[in-house]
Amino acid sequence: MVSKKDVMATRVLTKKIKELETRNDTALTKEIKETERIAKLLEYTVEHLNPSALIAVHQTNYFPQKGIILPNGHGLLSLYQNTSARNIINDLQLKYPRMTVHFTLNYPVEGVSSKGSWITWDAKYAVLVPVKDIITRVVCLNPVDTWVIGKIALPKSAEIIIREDEYNVNPKSWITLAGKAKIITFPQNKKLADFIKYRIVEKGYTTTIAGDHGWYESDDLLYISRFINKSTFLTYTEKDHLIAIAANKGYQNWNQVFWAMAAKFQKETLPHFHTLWNQIEVLTEDVYGVMFDPSYRERQKLLPEITVQLQELVNQLKRHKTKVESFITERKELSPSKEESESLTMLIFELNRLQSWLESIIQKVSHELNKNTATWEQFLIQEKIID
Repeated sequence: MVSKKDVMATRVLTKKIKELETRNDTALTKEIKETERIAKLLEYTVEHLNPSALIAVHQTNYFPQKGIILPNGHGLLSLYQNTSARNIINDLQLKYPRMTVHFTLNYPVEGVSSKGSWITWDAKYAVLVPVKDIITRVVCLNPVDTWVIGKIALPKSAEIIIREDEYNVNPKSWITLAGKAKIITFPQNKKLADFIKYRIVEKGYTTTIAGDHGWYESDDLLYISRFINKSTFLTYTEKDHLIAIAANKGYQNWNQVFWAMAAKFQKETLPHFHTLWNQIEVLTEDVYGVMFDPSYRERQKLLPEITVQLQELVNQLKRHKTKVESFITERKELSPSKEESESLTMLIFELNRLQSWLESIIQKVSHELNKNTATWEQFLIQEKIID
């Protein structure tokens, strides 16, 4: 609910904007619109910790199904395509255990830094949704990695961006797939990331830039006081007012503002990379790797040695399952959504399935231990796990 203070501040801004707009100056009018957005961003985030100034951006190669974004963990494991692996994956219904859906706030992802190199990344589609409309589903509120657990049904305020040439092939089909969300098309000669920025501004939000951990990391606007002073719209009095509030509340940079907002709405702030969910993904990648795509060193290991490795993987699966169960218990106090609860239950089921499969493999290996010269590669081929 918007407070009287919010309304008063907005009225003051609107009045000043109208005063400036009486000047017949195209360049000035453009500047007014931009500075209005900056002012509103400052107003909501610094003073009121209100998510209304935030818009979530999800980039993907998979169009939502009837307006629903599904986590990767809701589908079968697709990383391994050789015949033997596909047969086992289909028979056992093995899945990749990512049960989270991720967003950035007020900016698109254009690439990632990996081992000192910049890797450009572009997706086919993008979803824009006001944070205030999904705040009850958000588990982590972080400028570079806001995420939810479980599938998410897009509200009417959401938009799905698709290339116009792809959309025009069968508009009715895309509209059906979009559910309640609105479809926005963009020209095929435009980059998706550039159009996302354009659309964010067109919808009245402020676009930002971000680093690995937060907004404006490589820019002097990282610091709140500098960001405020940069505004060409706020008066000196308003700047002093906001800077004083930021100082009193200990907001030195944007991350501290988000930590405070997250605390207000009882949200986490850790990006996915530092969480239990990433640990589970890494662990299952280790499991699937040793089974479907073992390294040369693993292939040459004798069965007694590989048994030790497999048993340690089983032990780690058990430990992570216990942590998930503890998380589920803790989350009950916050009345999690049905979608979140379903996905966490699914995750427990998948960890149990993976554990049972590994234990059955260990049992089979134990019957082969008398063959002292048998290698892990020979066993995998014998069991038709690898081609």
